[in-house]
Amino acid sequence: MKNNSDTSHVILVNNEQDEEPLPLGLNIEEYVSKILNHLQLTIDYIEITLLSSDSIQTLNHDYFKIDQPTDTISFNLTPEELITGDLYLCPATIRKNANEFNTTYLTEFQLVLIHSILHLTGKEDESESDYIKMKQTQEQILSELSHA
Repeated sequence: MKNNSDTSHVILVNNEQDEEPLPLGLNIEEYVSKILNHLQLTIDYIEITLLSSDSIQTLNHDYFKIDQPTDTISFNLTPEELITGDLYLCPATIRKNANEFNTTYLTEFQLVLIHSILHLTGKEDESESDYIKMKQTQEQILSELSHA
């Protein structure tokens, strides 16, 4: 991962689900690019795949032995300077979480995208203290992007 002002990157989005439409007004590629530019990250390639609840549950079980759907799974595929990453998101779970956390679907989707990018940069949320730091960081980034 390289932090500098040359923020070139390729972002590809695949929608492999039809459970939940995307939030109105959200262009995933543009928002991810906005996150990367804001954080001054150079990421070589990110592929974002939108999955159904069943598909992301299978992925979560296969890789993490957790047999339930989740909102996002992030894989950093290269330990080199330029990150190549795969992000898997479940719009249905994101919608469910938005309702549970009493926020809008758009806001929750934006937070999940920020969260996913932070994972690609090596941020973790396994421990309670790391989770709290991650949540504070993603909320701060969301606020800064909303006011930019």
